[in-house]
This record gives sequence, C-alpha cells and structure tokens, in this order.
Amino acid sequence: MTTQMKAFFYEYKYYAFPDGVKSLDELKKMPSVTCMRLKEERCMAPDFIFESTEEETLAIEHPERLFEVSVTIRTGEEYDEILRKQVDKVCHDCERYIPDGDPRDTGNLDGHHREISLDGVCYEREGKNDPWDFGTCAKVFWYRISTKLNELAKYIDAGNQKKLNAVLNRELQNFMFPANFYGGVHEGKYCLTFMPDFDHVPFVRLLYRYLTEVAMQDNSEIKEAGWEVFPCRKQGVFRYTGKHKFRKELARIVPAENPNGVGLELYCKKADDKKRYALFQDLFAYLAEQIGEAKAYTLVTEVTISADKTDKVPVSELIPALEKKYREAYGDEEQYPAPLGYGSHGGEHDFPFREKITEGATVCPDISFLTLETLHEAWWMDFCGFAYLYVPHSPADALETVSWYLANGNLVPEPLRDPEEGGLTGGSAGVGFCGEDGFILDCFVASEKAFFRRLRIIAPVLQSYGVKLVTVKKEGVTVYDCGYQFTISE
Repeated sequence: MTTQMKAFFYEYKYYAFPDGVKSLDELKKMPSVTCMRLKEERCMAPDFIFESTEEETLAIEHPERLFEVSVTIRTGEEYDEILRKQVDKVCHDCERYIPDGDPRDTGNLDGHHREISLDGVCYEREGKNDPWDFGTCAKVFWYRISTKLNELAKYIDAGNQKKLNAVLNRELQNFMFPANFYGGVHEGKYCLTFMPDFDHVPFVRLLYRYLTEVAMQDNSEIKEAGWEVFPCRKQGVFRYTGKHKFRKELARIVPAENPNGVGLELYCKKADDKKRYALFQDLFAYLAEQIGEAKAYTLVTEVTISADKTDKVPVSELIPALEKKYREAYGDEEQYPAPLGYGSHGGEHDFPFREKITEGATVCPDISFLTLETLHEAWWMDFCGFAYLYVPHSPADALETVSWYLANGNLVPEPLRDPEEGGLTGGSAGVGFCGEDGFILDCFVASEKAFFRRLRIIAPVLQSYGVKLVTVKKEGVTVYDCGYQFTISE
C-alpha cells in the first residue's frame, strides 16, 4: 500500500508533520516537536518505507531551514519490488554492478538503496570508458601520498625541498600540472604547503585550496596520520631563501585600485623582464615568510618598479604597516584566495540570468567572469567544471540558508552519506547579487556526478526557492529546473 503524505525537511532529515500541526508557518513557531522521522535507510527520498521510521523529538533552532515536501511511504517489500525493476533496467552495464551469481553477489539490493532512486536516477553510475573526474583523482593522489609520509618526513628533517617535491610531483603529474610544495613543521606536526608563483591565476590558487580541503577531510589518511596541508605558504612554517635581501631592497607603499589593498613600488635602477620576474617572485616569498602568503596575496594587489629612491625604505621596515593595513581591511581572518568585486569587471555577463548581476564578489574571476566569447580559452575546464545556481525572488535569509545546505554535507545522515567515500564535489567560487531578482552562487565542480547527487539531497530547499541550475561546458550551456530530478528548463 502506497501512501502520499505531507512532510517537512530540516537539516538534511525528513519528518512527518506532527498531529495537529497543519502548516509550515505553524511549525516554524514551535521550538521543538515530537514527530515521526522518515529515515533514508533502505530507501531514498522522496520515497520512504514504514520499516525505516521512528518517533523523534526535534529541536527547531533554525526555522528558516524548514521546508515542506510531498513524499510517499510504502512497505519495504513494495519498495524493493519497484527498485529491483529499476536496477534490472538501469544497472547491468554499470562498472559497479555485481551480476547474479558473482561470488560477491549477496542476493539482495544492498548498496542500491542509497545509490538509485525509484525513478531510476543514479549518480554513482560508471561507464566502462568513463575517465576519472578530478575529485576522484584528488582522493587517489592523497591516498598514495599517505603511503609515502615517512619518506617525506625524512626530506623535511633534512631540509631537502627538492626531493620532497620530486616525490609529490611524481604522483601529481598523473592528473594535473606540476606544483611547488614546501615541507615544514607546524605546531609539532609535519605539514605541506603549496607554493604558488606570484603571478599564478586565481583558478590555480582555488585548485590548491580544493586539494588542501580534500587532504584535510576528517576521513583523510593524511589527516589521520597527523599531517597538515595548507593551500599556500604559512607564516611560521615557510622560510625565505631567495637571492634578494629585503633588509636592503627599497620600496614604499602606494595606493591601489582596490581600496582594501595596497600597492608596492620597488626601487630598481634597471630591470629587464627576467630580473623583474625574479624580484617579484622573491618579494612575495619574503612577504609569505613575514605575514603569511594568504595575507600578502590578499593585501598586495599591485607591484611596480621605479628608478626613483625617494621616500623608499627597506621592505622589512614596511611589514608593520602592511600588517596594520590588513587588520583594518579584513580583521584577523585570512582571506584566500582574495575576493574580487564583480563591479571591477568590465565585460558582459552573457550566460543565462547573469545579466541581472549588479554586485557581488568572487575568489575566482577566471570562473565568475567567463563569457561566451572567452569560453574557448577556459583551459581550466580540462580539470574542473563550472556551474551556478540562480535563486530568484528570494527572501532575506535565502542566501544564508542555501549556503548552509551546500556547505554542510557532512551532516547528511548515513547510510545516504557513505563516511568512507570522502572527496568533495568542488567548492564555492563567488556570489552575484541580482537586486530584487535574487542571487547567483558560482561553483567550480570537481565531480559532476557527486555535485548533482549533493543537489538532489537538498531538493526540498532548491524546489522551494525555484532554483535554476546552469552548467557551463565548452560544448554548451544547459539550464535545469532543480528537484529530485533535474529536467532541462524550457
């Protein structure tokens, strides 16, 4: 027997409305309720089974995270009968599928309940020739590095950064371009930091941040081994060893176009391109040692050369003033990569809905300022994808609510979330405000399948706000209506 019923979604969990409560507005006024929890055990929303329900007392501390949804509930036997038909229709040519009679075959639907819905949609499906996505490569990279930590520790103790980089890049080159690393000790723990060049584009820095976040997940072998990873050179860890002596090199602080940043004007009597590059590279390395690269990259937005010594002092004497300016602009929190206002972009936003953007900020203009004209230049799409959510006509708390649901996937209850799976779908790149028309959330996507799965998990939120998902690929742009299924928008 199948029953359709009204339910509500709160912080990744589903509940039946309690007796006597007829509306979401009424529910939002209640500090706590006792009701029936609809667990996603042996089933997947919006379809549930009677056997996976239990009474629960729920404290509602954030009523803005409540969303109404229509669900069905049936017996486990009825659910499995429908699911088995979908498995037979969809799963047989999947690389993950275990055929009948295989020694691993348990004769039941274990695993399928959390992977495929009753409408036959599965975001775990693997084709025979499907390449690994960047998210999978990142997980495998850190796993393989975790088996070499003793060797890396030996090179850190010996101060041999060259051999340390050789080990790391032997693995990294399997799926990405080479990167520079620095190995050190932070608060008694071995650590690795990425070392971007001073002129690396924001996407590279965003990629380093993503790789860092994968390494530092709770179930990461790197973290469990007691190591730390940082996306850039950390103050107190990195030691400057460049050729330029910034107790002698002269400079002065000058205004920058970004009011929260500063410019540095360096004295150099003659500087060809090669000398200029080496000087700038050493400058940012020195600042990374003194105030940390996150602060240096965020604060120092412009560097120029001048043959005039007037009003210039050794760079080392400017450190207190730089630290003061950073505190005034950003407080004690480190911003990395540095945010850039949408207003500083002179191009056209010609993807769907983006013409509505009036203001906002992004940590990756390579992504957020992409246009149809520059799409063919997006080399970074060889690694990650670009997608964004358009949230129209949203209430005042929508940005905070949607952002919370996107950022806290670790709270998704098991078994829908496999704690052994690890990996991250990607990350936030920016937010564009569209005045009364809502807002746009830019995302870089390291695993498209996992990204769609994550959005499906919060379908009640996205449906309630009427969210549109836009995916941008070199072969074209697609707009979807969000929900338990993603249908191409008309």
